[in-house]
Amino acid sequence: MNKMLNVVKEKVARPIWRRLPKRVQTQVRGHLPAEYGRNGYFHVMSPFNAQRDPGERTRVTMIMPSVHKDHLTGGPATLANFMVEIKARFPQYDLRILPVMVPFTGGKEDLAKSLSQFDILQGADIEKGQDATYSVISDAAYKGFTLPVRRNEVFVASMWPTFFLAKALQRKQEEFFGAFHSIQYIIQDYEPLALFAWSDFYLMARQTYEDSKSTIALVATKSLSEYLDRAGHHFIAKYVFDPAQNAVSIRSADLRQKKETFIVYGRPDTPRNCFDLIFEALLKVTGEHPSIAERFKFVSVGTTHPSYRLRNGALLECRGFMPPEAYKELTLGAAAGIYFVVSPHTGYVGLELARGGALVISNSFETKIIRDLHPNIREPEAMTVDGVASAIVTTIQEFWRDSQAGLRAARADLEAREANSLREENFPFLEQLFERQHGFGSSQ
Repeated sequence: MNKMLNVVKEKVARPIWRRLPKRVQTQVRGHLPAEYGRNGYFHVMSPFNAQRDPGERTRVTMIMPSVHKDHLTGGPATLANFMVEIKARFPQYDLRILPVMVPFTGGKEDLAKSLSQFDILQGADIEKGQDATYSVISDAAYKGFTLPVRRNEVFVASMWPTFFLAKALQRKQEEFFGAFHSIQYIIQDYEPLALFAWSDFYLMARQTYEDSKSTIALVATKSLSEYLDRAGHHFIAKYVFDPAQNAVSIRSADLRQKKETFIVYGRPDTPRNCFDLIFEALLKVTGEHPSIAERFKFVSVGTTHPSYRLRNGALLECRGFMPPEAYKELTLGAAAGIYFVVSPHTGYVGLELARGGALVISNSFETKIIRDLHPNIREPEAMTVDGVASAIVTTIQEFWRDSQAGLRAARADLEAREANSLREENFPFLEQLFERQHGFGSSQ
Protein backbone atom coordinates (compact mmCIF):
# COMPACT_ATOMS: atom_id res chain seq x y z
CA MET A 1 0.00 0.00 0.00
CA ASN A 2 2.77 2.45 0.90
CA LYS A 3 4.46 1.70 -2.41
CA MET A 4 1.21 2.40 -4.25
CA LEU A 5 0.72 5.67 -2.36
CA ASN A 6 4.23 6.74 -3.32
CA VAL A 7 3.51 5.96 -6.97
CA VAL A 8 0.32 8.03 -6.83
CA LYS A 9 2.22 10.87 -5.16
CA GLU A 10 5.04 10.83 -7.73
CA LYS A 11 2.98 10.18 -10.87
CA VAL A 12 -0.26 12.03 -10.14
CA ALA A 13 -0.24 14.39 -7.16
CA ARG A 14 3.12 16.10 -7.67
CA PRO A 15 2.69 16.74 -11.41
CA ILE A 16 -0.73 18.29 -10.72
CA TRP A 17 0.69 20.38 -7.87
CA ARG A 18 3.58 21.57 -10.06
CA ARG A 19 1.14 22.85 -12.66
CA LEU A 20 -0.83 24.98 -10.20
CA PRO A 21 -0.03 28.71 -10.40
CA LYS A 22 2.36 29.75 -7.67
CA ARG A 23 -0.16 32.14 -6.16
CA VAL A 24 -2.65 29.26 -5.79
CA GLN A 25 -0.02 27.13 -4.06
CA THR A 26 0.74 30.02 -1.74
CA GLN A 27 -2.93 30.49 -0.88
CA VAL A 28 -3.29 26.79 -0.16
CA ARG A 29 -0.29 26.81 2.14
CA GLY A 30 -1.56 29.98 3.79
CA HIS A 31 1.84 31.63 4.00
CA LEU A 32 0.71 35.18 3.24
CA PRO A 33 -0.86 37.48 5.82
CA ALA A 34 -4.41 38.38 4.83
CA GLU A 35 -3.63 42.09 4.69
CA TYR A 36 -1.06 41.48 1.94
CA GLY A 37 -3.77 40.59 -0.55
CA ARG A 38 -3.43 37.97 -3.27
CA ASN A 39 0.22 36.98 -3.61
CA GLY A 40 1.32 40.17 -1.88
CA TYR A 41 1.38 42.28 -5.03
CA PHE A 42 -1.58 44.46 -4.11
CA HIS A 43 0.15 45.34 -0.86
CA VAL A 44 3.33 46.18 -2.74
CA MET A 45 1.37 48.48 -5.06
CA SER A 46 -0.33 50.37 -2.22
CA PRO A 47 1.14 53.90 -2.14
CA PHE A 48 3.29 55.56 0.48
CA ASN A 49 2.06 58.50 2.46
CA ALA A 50 4.24 61.35 1.21
CA GLN A 51 5.20 64.85 2.28
CA ARG A 52 7.12 67.73 0.77
CA ASP A 53 10.88 67.62 1.36
CA PRO A 54 12.44 71.11 1.09
CA GLY A 55 15.91 69.68 0.46
CA GLU A 56 17.60 71.02 -2.67
CA ARG A 57 20.13 68.25 -3.25
CA THR A 58 19.37 65.97 -6.15
CA ARG A 59 18.16 62.50 -5.10
CA VAL A 60 17.62 59.23 -6.98
CA THR A 61 15.22 56.79 -5.30
CA MET A 62 15.27 53.16 -6.40
CA ILE A 63 12.19 51.03 -5.63
CA MET A 64 13.18 47.36 -5.69
CA PRO A 65 12.10 44.06 -4.12
CA SER A 66 14.97 43.41 -1.68
CA VAL A 67 18.51 44.46 -0.74
CA HIS A 68 19.63 41.39 1.20
CA LYS A 69 22.89 40.07 -0.22
CA ASP A 70 21.45 36.57 -0.72
CA HIS A 71 18.73 38.01 -2.97
CA LEU A 72 21.00 40.11 -5.18
CA THR A 73 21.65 37.71 -8.02
CA GLY A 74 20.86 38.23 -11.69
CA GLY A 75 18.22 40.92 -12.17
CA PRO A 76 18.27 42.26 -8.58
CA ALA A 77 22.07 42.54 -8.80
CA THR A 78 21.61 44.74 -11.87
CA LEU A 79 19.40 47.10 -9.84
CA ALA A 80 22.00 47.44 -7.10
CA ASN A 81 24.78 47.94 -9.65
CA PHE A 82 22.77 50.67 -11.35
CA MET A 83 22.72 52.64 -8.11
CA VAL A 84 26.39 51.96 -7.44
CA GLU A 85 27.34 53.28 -10.86
CA ILE A 86 25.31 56.44 -10.30
CA LYS A 87 27.15 56.86 -7.00
CA ALA A 88 30.52 56.56 -8.74
CA ARG A 89 29.72 58.89 -11.63
CA PHE A 90 27.46 61.43 -9.89
CA PRO A 91 28.87 61.92 -6.36
CA GLN A 92 26.77 65.08 -6.00
CA TYR A 93 23.55 63.02 -5.95
CA ASP A 94 21.85 61.54 -2.90
CA LEU A 95 20.74 57.93 -3.34
CA ARG A 96 17.90 56.15 -1.56
CA ILE A 97 16.73 52.53 -1.88
CA LEU A 98 13.25 51.34 -0.89
CA PRO A 99 13.06 47.51 -0.60
CA VAL A 100 9.29 47.10 -0.86
CA MET A 101 8.77 43.33 -1.09
CA VAL A 102 11.15 41.94 1.54
CA PRO A 103 11.74 44.05 4.68
CA PHE A 104 15.44 44.30 5.47
CA THR A 105 16.06 43.14 9.04
CA GLY A 106 19.83 42.65 9.02
CA GLY A 107 22.89 44.79 9.53
CA LYS A 108 25.47 46.09 7.09
CA GLU A 109 27.05 42.66 6.90
CA ASP A 110 23.81 41.44 5.29
CA LEU A 111 23.91 44.03 2.51
CA ALA A 112 25.67 43.29 -0.75
CA LYS A 113 29.28 44.49 -0.68
CA SER A 114 28.44 47.00 -3.40
CA LEU A 115 25.98 48.68 -1.01
CA SER A 116 28.30 48.75 2.01
CA GLN A 117 28.44 52.57 2.04
CA PHE A 118 24.66 52.86 2.32
CA ASP A 119 23.31 53.71 5.78
CA ILE A 120 20.41 51.62 7.07
CA LEU A 121 17.51 53.80 8.22
CA GLN A 122 13.98 53.06 9.36
CA GLY A 123 10.79 54.93 8.69
CA ALA A 124 10.81 56.29 12.25
CA ASP A 125 14.25 57.80 11.58
CA ILE A 126 12.92 59.49 8.46
CA GLU A 127 9.98 61.00 10.31
CA LYS A 128 12.38 62.42 12.92
CA GLY A 129 14.22 64.24 10.14
CA GLN A 130 17.20 61.90 9.96
CA ASP A 131 18.70 61.50 6.50
CA ALA A 132 21.83 60.21 4.78
CA THR A 133 23.57 60.76 1.48
CA TYR A 134 23.21 57.06 0.69
CA SER A 135 20.44 55.20 2.48
CA VAL A 136 18.37 52.01 2.56
CA ILE A 137 14.97 52.40 4.23
CA SER A 138 14.82 48.96 5.82
CA ASP A 139 11.09 48.84 6.66
CA ALA A 140 9.83 50.43 3.44
CA ALA A 141 7.78 47.28 2.72
CA TYR A 142 5.45 48.11 5.62
CA LYS A 143 4.78 51.70 4.44
CA GLY A 144 4.12 52.70 8.05
CA PHE A 145 5.70 56.14 7.75
CA THR A 146 5.52 59.30 5.65
CA LEU A 147 8.08 59.45 2.85
CA PRO A 148 9.67 62.83 2.01
CA VAL A 149 9.68 63.76 -1.70
CA ARG A 150 11.98 66.42 -3.16
CA ARG A 151 11.62 68.71 -6.14
CA ASN A 152 14.86 67.34 -7.59
CA GLU A 153 14.09 63.65 -7.21
CA VAL A 154 13.72 60.90 -9.78
CA PHE A 155 12.07 57.57 -9.02
CA VAL A 156 13.45 54.36 -10.50
CA ALA A 157 11.01 51.45 -10.88
CA SER A 158 12.09 47.84 -11.29
CA MET A 159 9.63 44.90 -11.17
CA TRP A 160 6.19 45.93 -12.44
CA PRO A 161 4.40 46.46 -9.06
CA THR A 162 7.08 49.01 -8.14
CA PHE A 163 6.06 51.12 -11.14
CA PHE A 164 2.72 51.88 -9.47
CA LEU A 165 4.57 53.08 -6.38
CA ALA A 166 6.85 55.27 -8.49
CA LYS A 167 3.84 56.66 -10.34
CA ALA A 168 2.07 57.57 -7.09
CA LEU A 169 5.20 59.32 -5.81
CA GLN A 170 5.56 61.13 -9.12
CA ARG A 171 2.00 62.45 -8.74
CA LYS A 172 2.84 63.65 -5.22
CA GLN A 173 5.91 65.40 -6.61
CA GLU A 174 3.72 67.24 -9.10
CA GLU A 175 1.23 68.10 -6.35
CA PHE A 176 3.96 69.49 -4.08
CA PHE A 177 6.06 71.34 -6.67
CA GLY A 178 3.90 71.86 -9.76
CA ALA A 179 6.19 69.69 -11.90
CA PHE A 180 7.55 66.15 -11.97
CA HIS A 181 10.48 64.17 -13.33
CA SER A 182 10.06 61.20 -15.65
CA ILE A 183 10.14 57.75 -14.07
CA GLN A 184 13.14 55.63 -14.97
CA TYR A 185 11.83 52.09 -15.49
CA ILE A 186 14.38 49.26 -15.57
CA ILE A 187 12.76 46.51 -17.66
CA GLN A 188 14.51 43.14 -17.50
CA ASP A 189 11.79 40.89 -18.91
CA TYR A 190 8.46 41.15 -20.67
CA GLU A 191 6.71 40.67 -17.36
CA PRO A 192 3.06 40.65 -18.51
CA LEU A 193 3.50 37.34 -20.33
CA ALA A 194 6.58 36.03 -18.57
CA LEU A 195 4.99 36.08 -15.15
CA PHE A 196 1.21 36.36 -15.44
CA ALA A 197 0.00 35.23 -18.85
CA TRP A 198 -3.64 36.05 -19.63
CA SER A 199 -4.68 37.26 -16.17
CA ASP A 200 -5.54 40.41 -14.25
CA PHE A 201 -1.86 40.76 -13.36
CA TYR A 202 -1.04 40.47 -17.07
CA LEU A 203 -3.25 43.50 -17.72
CA MET A 204 -1.76 45.46 -14.83
CA ALA A 205 1.83 44.63 -15.75
CA ARG A 206 1.18 45.57 -19.37
CA GLN A 207 -0.31 48.86 -18.20
CA THR A 208 3.07 49.86 -16.80
CA TYR A 209 4.38 49.94 -20.39
CA GLU A 210 1.59 52.23 -21.57
CA ASP A 211 2.60 55.40 -19.69
CA SER A 212 4.47 56.80 -22.67
CA LYS A 213 4.32 60.45 -21.56
CA SER A 214 6.31 60.23 -18.34
CA THR A 215 8.48 57.10 -18.48
CA ILE A 216 12.03 56.49 -19.68
CA ALA A 217 12.68 52.79 -20.30
CA LEU A 218 16.04 51.23 -19.44
CA VAL A 219 15.90 47.85 -21.16
CA ALA A 220 18.05 44.77 -20.59
CA THR A 221 19.25 43.43 -23.96
CA LYS A 222 18.58 44.34 -27.55
CA SER A 223 16.25 41.36 -27.99
CA LEU A 224 13.93 42.54 -25.22
CA SER A 225 14.00 46.08 -26.59
CA GLU A 226 12.97 44.79 -30.02
CA TYR A 227 10.18 42.74 -28.45
CA LEU A 228 8.81 45.84 -26.69
CA ASP A 229 8.80 47.61 -30.06
CA ARG A 230 7.03 44.69 -31.69
CA ALA A 231 4.41 44.71 -28.92
CA GLY A 232 3.68 48.37 -29.66
CA HIS A 233 5.03 49.96 -26.47
CA HIS A 234 6.45 53.48 -26.63
CA PHE A 235 8.31 55.60 -24.09
CA ILE A 236 9.70 59.14 -23.93
CA ALA A 237 13.10 57.56 -24.45
CA LYS A 238 14.60 54.08 -24.33
CA TYR A 239 18.14 53.01 -23.48
CA VAL A 240 19.49 49.48 -23.86
CA PHE A 241 22.16 47.87 -21.69
CA ASP A 242 23.86 44.48 -21.41
CA PRO A 243 22.76 43.04 -18.06
CA ALA A 244 25.34 40.28 -18.16
CA GLN A 245 28.04 42.94 -18.18
CA ASN A 246 27.30 43.62 -14.51
CA ALA A 247 25.01 40.86 -13.20
CA VAL A 248 27.17 37.84 -14.09
CA SER A 249 30.00 37.90 -11.58
CA ILE A 250 32.24 35.18 -13.05
CA ARG A 251 35.78 36.20 -14.02
CA SER A 252 38.41 34.33 -16.01
CA ALA A 253 40.40 33.70 -12.82
CA ASP A 254 37.41 31.75 -11.41
CA LEU A 255 37.46 29.06 -14.10
CA ARG A 256 38.29 25.52 -12.94
CA GLN A 257 38.21 21.90 -14.01
CA LYS A 258 34.79 20.36 -14.48
CA LYS A 259 33.03 17.52 -12.71
CA GLU A 260 30.38 15.28 -14.27
CA THR A 261 27.60 17.47 -12.91
CA PHE A 262 24.57 18.56 -14.93
CA ILE A 263 22.74 21.66 -13.66
CA VAL A 264 18.99 22.01 -14.20
CA TYR A 265 17.32 25.36 -13.69
CA GLY A 266 14.33 23.86 -11.93
CA ARG A 267 11.30 25.97 -11.12
CA PRO A 268 8.26 23.65 -11.33
CA ASP A 269 5.88 26.43 -10.29
CA THR A 270 7.00 28.77 -13.09
CA PRO A 271 5.65 27.58 -16.46
CA ARG A 272 8.01 29.69 -18.56
CA ASN A 273 10.98 27.64 -17.28
CA CYS A 274 9.59 24.39 -18.77
CA PHE A 275 10.39 22.11 -15.83
CA ASP A 276 8.09 19.29 -16.91
CA LEU A 277 9.63 19.19 -20.39
CA ILE A 278 13.13 19.04 -18.90
CA PHE A 279 12.12 16.37 -16.39
CA GLU A 280 10.56 14.11 -19.02
CA ALA A 281 13.65 14.53 -21.21
CA LEU A 282 15.89 13.54 -18.29
CA LEU A 283 13.77 10.43 -17.70
CA LYS A 284 14.28 9.48 -21.34
CA VAL A 285 18.03 10.17 -21.27
CA THR A 286 18.73 8.22 -18.08
CA GLY A 287 16.49 5.39 -19.21
CA GLU A 288 18.13 4.97 -22.61
CA HIS A 289 21.73 5.80 -21.64
CA PRO A 290 22.76 3.90 -18.48
CA SER A 291 26.31 5.28 -18.67
CA ILE A 292 24.99 8.85 -18.35
CA ALA A 293 22.72 7.82 -15.47
CA GLU A 294 25.64 6.16 -13.70
CA ARG A 295 28.33 8.79 -14.21
CA PHE A 296 26.50 12.13 -14.13
CA LYS A 297 25.07 13.92 -11.11
CA PHE A 298 21.90 15.91 -11.87
CA VAL A 299 21.28 18.96 -9.65
CA SER A 300 18.28 21.29 -9.76
CA VAL A 301 18.67 24.91 -8.66
CA GLY A 302 16.02 27.64 -8.68
CA THR A 303 13.15 26.96 -6.30
CA THR A 304 12.60 24.25 -3.71
CA HIS A 305 10.86 21.09 -4.85
CA PRO A 306 11.23 17.39 -3.99
CA SER A 307 14.22 15.50 -5.33
CA TYR A 308 12.98 13.17 -8.06
CA ARG A 309 14.15 9.71 -9.05
CA LEU A 310 15.15 9.39 -12.68
CA ARG A 311 16.02 6.08 -14.39
CA ASN A 312 18.79 3.54 -13.77
CA GLY A 313 19.48 4.83 -10.27
CA ALA A 314 19.94 8.48 -11.23
CA LEU A 315 18.46 11.23 -9.08
CA LEU A 316 17.51 14.84 -9.77
CA GLU A 317 18.71 16.36 -6.52
CA CYS A 318 17.04 19.63 -5.57
CA ARG A 319 19.19 22.36 -4.06
CA GLY A 320 16.54 25.06 -4.56
CA PHE A 321 17.52 28.68 -4.11
CA MET A 322 21.17 28.96 -3.08
CA PRO A 323 23.17 31.87 -1.62
CA PRO A 324 25.25 33.49 -4.38
CA GLU A 325 28.64 32.14 -3.30
CA ALA A 326 27.41 28.56 -2.86
CA TYR A 327 25.61 28.76 -6.19
CA LYS A 328 28.74 30.10 -7.87
CA GLU A 329 30.84 27.24 -6.48
CA LEU A 330 28.34 24.67 -7.74
CA THR A 331 27.99 26.11 -11.23
CA LEU A 332 31.71 26.67 -11.75
CA GLY A 333 32.28 22.96 -11.23
CA ALA A 334 29.49 21.81 -13.56
CA ALA A 335 30.23 20.26 -16.93
CA ALA A 336 26.87 21.08 -18.48
CA GLY A 337 23.42 22.45 -17.78
CA ILE A 338 20.01 23.31 -19.14
CA TYR A 339 18.13 26.58 -18.80
CA PHE A 340 14.86 27.32 -20.54
CA VAL A 341 12.92 30.56 -20.37
CA VAL A 342 9.96 31.22 -22.67
CA SER A 343 10.60 34.93 -22.92
CA PRO A 344 12.60 37.50 -24.89
CA HIS A 345 14.60 37.91 -21.68
CA THR A 346 18.12 36.56 -22.17
CA GLY A 347 18.29 35.07 -18.69
CA TYR A 348 21.28 35.21 -16.39
CA VAL A 349 21.46 31.55 -15.38
CA GLY A 350 22.37 30.24 -18.82
CA LEU A 351 24.97 32.96 -19.30
CA GLU A 352 26.48 32.29 -15.87
CA LEU A 353 26.84 28.61 -16.69
CA ALA A 354 28.26 29.31 -20.15
CA ARG A 355 30.72 31.90 -18.89
CA GLY A 356 31.73 29.47 -16.17
CA GLY A 357 32.80 26.99 -18.85
CA ALA A 358 29.77 24.70 -18.86
CA LEU A 359 28.10 23.53 -22.06
CA VAL A 360 24.57 24.91 -21.88
CA ILE A 361 21.29 23.96 -23.55
CA SER A 362 18.87 26.86 -23.87
CA ASN A 363 16.11 28.17 -26.12
CA SER A 364 15.44 31.05 -28.47
CA PHE A 365 12.20 33.01 -28.37
CA GLU A 366 10.84 35.54 -30.86
CA THR A 367 13.52 38.27 -31.02
CA LYS A 368 16.00 36.33 -28.84
CA ILE A 369 18.49 34.18 -30.75
CA ILE A 370 20.11 32.28 -27.92
CA ARG A 371 23.00 30.70 -29.81
CA ASP A 372 24.39 34.16 -30.61
CA LEU A 373 24.96 34.98 -26.94
CA HIS A 374 27.88 32.68 -26.15
CA PRO A 375 29.86 29.92 -27.91
CA ASN A 376 29.03 27.49 -25.08
CA ILE A 377 25.27 27.78 -25.62
CA ARG A 378 23.48 25.37 -27.93
CA GLU A 379 19.81 24.86 -28.77
CA PRO A 380 17.60 21.77 -29.19
CA GLU A 381 16.51 21.07 -32.74
CA ALA A 382 12.95 20.85 -31.42
CA MET A 383 11.33 21.85 -28.13
CA THR A 384 9.90 18.38 -27.58
CA VAL A 385 10.82 15.59 -25.17
CA ASP A 386 12.77 13.81 -27.91
CA GLY A 387 14.41 17.04 -29.09
CA VAL A 388 15.50 18.10 -25.60
CA ALA A 389 16.66 14.58 -24.68
CA SER A 390 18.75 14.44 -27.85
CA ALA A 391 20.34 17.80 -27.00
CA ILE A 392 21.22 16.57 -23.49
CA VAL A 393 22.86 13.40 -24.83
CA THR A 394 24.77 15.29 -27.52
CA THR A 395 26.01 17.87 -25.00
CA ILE A 396 27.22 15.26 -22.51
CA GLN A 397 28.94 13.27 -25.24
CA GLU A 398 30.59 16.48 -26.43
CA PHE A 399 31.97 16.99 -22.92
CA TRP A 400 33.26 13.42 -22.82
CA ARG A 401 35.08 13.92 -26.13
CA ASP A 402 36.77 17.14 -25.01
CA SER A 403 36.30 18.18 -21.39
CA GLN A 404 38.33 21.37 -21.97
CA ALA A 405 36.31 22.81 -24.87
CA GLY A 406 33.87 24.74 -22.70
CA LEU A 407 36.67 26.14 -20.55
CA ARG A 408 38.62 27.33 -23.60
CA ALA A 409 35.58 29.11 -25.04
CA ALA A 410 34.70 30.65 -21.67
CA ARG A 411 38.22 31.90 -21.04
CA ALA A 412 38.48 33.57 -24.45
CA ASP A 413 35.08 35.23 -24.02
CA LEU A 414 35.75 36.42 -20.46
CA GLU A 415 39.19 37.80 -21.22
CA ALA A 416 37.76 39.81 -24.11
CA ARG A 417 34.94 41.14 -21.92
CA GLU A 418 37.28 42.01 -19.06
CA ALA A 419 39.47 43.98 -21.45
CA ASN A 420 36.42 45.88 -22.69
CA SER A 421 35.18 46.55 -19.16
CA LEU A 422 38.30 48.62 -18.49
CA ARG A 423 37.11 51.08 -21.13
CA GLU A 424 33.34 50.88 -20.89
CA GLU A 425 30.75 51.63 -18.24
CA ASN A 426 28.00 49.12 -17.50
CA PHE A 427 25.42 51.85 -18.15
CA PRO A 428 27.19 54.12 -20.64
CA PHE A 429 24.10 56.24 -21.20
CA LEU A 430 23.82 57.68 -17.67
CA GLU A 431 24.94 61.21 -18.56
CA GLN A 432 22.49 61.38 -21.43
CA LEU A 433 19.78 59.84 -19.27
CA PHE A 434 19.98 62.47 -16.56
CA GLU A 435 20.25 65.26 -19.09
CA ARG A 436 16.83 64.17 -20.34
CA GLN A 437 15.34 64.68 -16.87
CA HIS A 438 14.24 68.25 -17.55
CA GLY A 439 15.85 70.48 -14.95
CA PHE A 440 17.10 67.47 -13.01
CA GLY A 441 19.97 68.44 -10.75
CA SER A 442 18.85 72.07 -10.48
CA SER A 443 16.68 73.81 -7.93
CA GLN A 444 14.42 75.35 -10.54
